[in-house]
Parts: sequence; structure tokens; C-alpha cells
Amino acid sequence: MKWNAKTEPDYRGVVQTSKGGTTRVFEYYYIKKGGGYYLSYIVGRYTFGAMIDYRETFSTIKEARAYCEEIDRETVIIEEVRA
Repeated sequence: MKWNAKTEPDYRGVVQTSKGGTTRVFEYYYIKKGGGYYLSYIVGRYTFGAMIDYRETFSTIKEARAYCEEIDRETVIIEEVRA
């Protein structure tokens, strides 16, 4: 998974997003500043037109990226179900 360059937080607090087309599961993952006085990073995913935060928080952006990459790598994709 590749990441866009780190930027200053936007109006949603997003600092960094994964590059389009480099993820397996969701459209993209994002990392934003969160917690008291923005001391931690919150990660989430963009899917079905909504940004959905995960519950975990991280003290460094490197840990946050590694978590997103692990989620993307380990998620099982179900393409078809036959009855």
C-alpha cells in the first residue's frame, strides 16, 4: 500500500491518506489527528461514501500506517456466495 505525502490536518483532521488503487479492500484508508490536544492518531477507512473511524489510536503516524496495512492485508474478501 502506498501513501500520499503527509500534510497539515484538513477540516476533518485528516493528515494522510492511502493512494487510490493501492489498497485491496477499501477505497482508501486515512490517518487523522485525534484525542486531547491532537496527541494521538486515529485511523479509519473510506467506504460506501462514508469515513469510518477504527477505535484504536496510535502515538505515531508510522504505527497508524502499519495498522492500516495489516487490516488491508488480513481482511477476507467474499466475492460470491452460492446457495
